[in-house]
Amino acid sequence: MILLYNFIYIHDMNYSIIIPHHNSPQLLIRCLDSIPKREDLEIIVVDDNSDSDIVDFAHFPGYDRDDVQLIFTKEGKGAGYARNVGLDHAKGKWLIFFDADDFALPKFNAILDKEIESTADLIYYCPKSVKSHDINIGSARGKMFWNIIEDYSNNGDESSLRTGWLVVWSVLIRRSMVEAHNIRCDEIRYSNDNYFSIKMGCVAKAIEVRNDSFYVVTERENSLASSFLKKEGELECRAKAYLRSSQVIAESPYKVNHKALCSFAYKLYFSHNELYNQYAAFLRDTCGYSSFRVYWMGFCINYFYKSYCNMITNFRRIFS
Repeated sequence: MILLYNFIYIHDMNYSIIIPHHNSPQLLIRCLDSIPKREDLEIIVVDDNSDSDIVDFAHFPGYDRDDVQLIFTKEGKGAGYARNVGLDHAKGKWLIFFDADDFALPKFNAILDKEIESTADLIYYCPKSVKSHDINIGSARGKMFWNIIEDYSNNGDESSLRTGWLVVWSVLIRRSMVEAHNIRCDEIRYSNDNYFSIKMGCVAKAIEVRNDSFYVVTERENSLASSFLKKEGELECRAKAYLRSSQVIAESPYKVNHKALCSFAYKLYFSHNELYNQYAAFLRDTCGYSSFRVYWMGFCINYFYKSYCNMITNFRRIFS
């Protein structure tokens, strides 16, 4: 690992922003430009073995800012590893994760001023979502998180929020909680922040929710999110990560998402017998054998019904 500091440490650091990066320097510039310069804020950019044909390392984004630490790793272990490296160097009271292709809204600075004295362990914000190539075009990528917050606002049930928020961004995270429970990201290719986000949700003593936004998540072609479950080995990797995260939930006071587990189990049934058996055993243990059969049968009936409806719709389009 090569470590470059162009940063002056301040003892009373309130915020540490951690950004993993790989081969997207122009998007990283957009991200950094959206983050305000403050004396109580540090930015830690961890480069995950970018290609020198794509990135100008002599003029790496952030090299001319004294509030940015640039850390260059050569292991090529992915965003989870890069985030963990950033965590090892963070000094702020609050952790905020950004993906390099995302950015902050202008109101971010005012929000940071407001949250300094909060006593919560986690503060969830609604992310906005846009297309990366044209930020004036909206995207549906952040819709599920708005739904989670809306559900919490309507019924006050923290379970879906604590266990359904499967990403680390758009949340202010108390660093002392992360260190006390030694929470780290999985160092895998896909879903590397599932365990971190669910573990922090399960162990947080107090959470707060804001019906406001500071984070903009983008959707771009050929990203890991846009080609969901289409790459070789991706299903197995994501399924293992979600099962591990669900085991954390099962040991907490909160509810396991059996519907999501059944979705993975169905996909695994045809191609990953051993992993499917692990899912089936876990479902039986957490919801009981009879309930497992009901969940499984209900999911399969619903899946085949939707497939049948889609098939009929396609036939009508072809022969109309």
